[in-house]
Amino acid sequence: MGHVYKARDLRLRRDVAIKLLRREGPTQWDFTDLEQEATAAAAVTHPHICTLYDIRCEGDASFLVMEYLEGETLAARLSGGPMELSEALTAGMQIAEALSAAHAKRLIHRDLKPANVMLTQAGAKLLDFGLAKIRAGALLHEAAGALTATDIGATGMLMGTLQYMAPEQIEGRAVDHRADIFAFGAMMHEMITGRPAFSGQNRAEIIATILRGEPPSLRAGRAHVPPALSALVRTCLEKDPAYRWQSVADVATSLRTIAGVLARRRPDPRHGERPSHNMRSLVVLPLDNKTGDPNQQYLADGMTECLISSMSIIGQLKVISRSSAMKYRDTAKPLQQIAKELGVDGIIRGSVRRSAAGVGVSVALLEPLKSDVVWSENYDRPLTDLFRVQGEIAETIAAEMYLKLTAVERRRFRSHRVTSPEINEAYLRGRYYWNRETPEALQRSFEYLSMAVQRDPDYAAAHTAMADWYLSAGNNGLLPIPETLAQAKTAARRALELDAGSAEAYACLGRIAMHECDIQRARAEFETSLRLNPNLVEPVIWSARALSYLALFEEAGARVERAKQLDPVSPRAYLSASAVCYVARNFDGAIEESQKALEFEPRLPVAFYFMGMARLHLRAFDEAIQNLNTAVDLGHHHAAAVAGLAVAFARSGRMPQAVAVVEDMKERATRAEISPYFFAEAYLALGEVEKALTYLHRSYQLRIPDMAGIAVDPLFDALADRPEFKAIVRDLAVTPRRS
Repeated sequence: MGHVYKARDLRLRRDVAIKLLRREGPTQWDFTDLEQEATAAAAVTHPHICTLYDIRCEGDASFLVMEYLEGETLAARLSGGPMELSEALTAGMQIAEALSAAHAKRLIHRDLKPANVMLTQAGAKLLDFGLAKIRAGALLHEAAGALTATDIGATGMLMGTLQYMAPEQIEGRAVDHRADIFAFGAMMHEMITGRPAFSGQNRAEIIATILRGEPPSLRAGRAHVPPALSALVRTCLEKDPAYRWQSVADVATSLRTIAGVLARRRPDPRHGERPSHNMRSLVVLPLDNKTGDPNQQYLADGMTECLISSMSIIGQLKVISRSSAMKYRDTAKPLQQIAKELGVDGIIRGSVRRSAAGVGVSVALLEPLKSDVVWSENYDRPLTDLFRVQGEIAETIAAEMYLKLTAVERRRFRSHRVTSPEINEAYLRGRYYWNRETPEALQRSFEYLSMAVQRDPDYAAAHTAMADWYLSAGNNGLLPIPETLAQAKTAARRALELDAGSAEAYACLGRIAMHECDIQRARAEFETSLRLNPNLVEPVIWSARALSYLALFEEAGARVERAKQLDPVSPRAYLSASAVCYVARNFDGAIEESQKALEFEPRLPVAFYFMGMARLHLRAFDEAIQNLNTAVDLGHHHAAAVAGLAVAFARSGRMPQAVAVVEDMKERATRAEISPYFFAEAYLALGEVEKALTYLHRSYQLRIPDMAGIAVDPLFDALADRPEFKAIVRDLAVTPRRS
């Protein structure tokens, strides 16, 4: 951009640097523009930015008067090879802090490169902030000519600039502070490896690499580079600005954390670093509510759920489900015991507080068996960044666990929508009340989720939450099931229009397909959901049911074992296992799994139901009747348990009691809807086969959800050879397999 001379300011008696400016190529600039840009730069005072004293125009010559610095440029330093990690981190922190101060004044450098960083005894100093806009025109001219230029020797300085330009700069698109973050990442890469992040034989090759290629791994030649540092630089170098770090202040904070961890690490005799951890499973314990307000519990729970969701995307990792993790709220158990009970080797714990910025989150990754704190960090974020910071935390933890993320996983971490604080809070409150599952809580959940969707119609996660809400509303009798299914389907499809990678939305569509008795479609939706998020326990459990309905009992059994791993201290997985054992005619197994479920929740009516039905088929009638009576009492006369009781009475030869139960069912049906499917079960036990088939036909026409499992339901074995029954099974596209 011009020649630099050392000079003496005679009036103030100090040494200064004078930079003569020359015009480059066809790009023209006006002194007034330069003066305005320099004035903005002079307003930024920072110990790591070279101070601009004056700007002058004398005749045809324009020049800057700047602070005189003794030292060498970063470019000169790197010509001798890579920096030591501690040296690179120190310089990187200083450069990031300087950029942060400039960005806070809305000043973008636009030409950040090693030649514009001076290394002095006082630390790194950024140069040429006052030339940002006039230099930008020259940069675009250089990029425009790149596809025909091939003379590497004649364009050495030019290529030095191009190697740090962000894709949007090269393509002539709008540029903001994130272009500086890209250039910073390119510099950090070179500081650590001693090689440019993007290189080529000519400008055309360099530009092609920046636009379409990937930089070499930081750890390829320096295995001791911390994974967190590698992830940080890789994020800076994302092609799409939306996937980069959004604030260089956050980059500086993360660099400080990495430097602190390196300083505390125990030495590895091979290269002076601590050996990597071998954690491949973890639990996110409920974040503590440190706001001082119990009414803010929704915030801590919501942040916990979001962090679990972010971590569970990682395919190499087993992440414990929310339902099991939440059982350790306020627990006094030692971390080693928690890890043993859940079968994990890593624990994430932390807290949430209100801060001046909005919300403060403190997080730590622990290795309980070694009583070791692997990593910890504090984040202060505005409410608009609540979900973005979860992805940032998850990616950093993955790096500390030495997990190699796929490109899709990295993008999922950075794809959170930014919306207003009020909408984020409405969403979190809606999820909080939905998880409480009472009719009153569900009503409040609907109010908050509706608010989130109405105020931000493009909020994909809120639409998925609405789909979940409608399914719960139908199951809890708040709304007619046909209405809730239609509304849930609309919400889930809208969520996928906005976010095609939403595993939760696909899981909702799978559940809807189960309700509609479309087992093959349900299976496909669940498989898609699990490809996107292998740790999402809901599609694991529901797909086990779908597979069992298709008589794929071995595959269903594998799924319930996976569910037990993800949800080990919740009864859901064991109830699913009991249901699979029951339709597979493993009645002893069904009893055993139900008993395990009761260890977690002793008054669970569904567990007593499956135990009773299994004992019925084992002809242990007295115990079966006892279990089913308990299920009826605890389940508020749920029709499935009542029908099962009728069957148990009939098969044990107590027909008067069986008839009395059926008559009671008929009377209750005049006051509340009872599925015809359960009447079919009861009448078949009474020996009234034609009535049973009539009720089955009605169930099929209404697509009663229970019909999905008719092909494998042991209660209908007596109808297996009836043409009418075979026709229903055929139309449902399932194939029974009788043992």
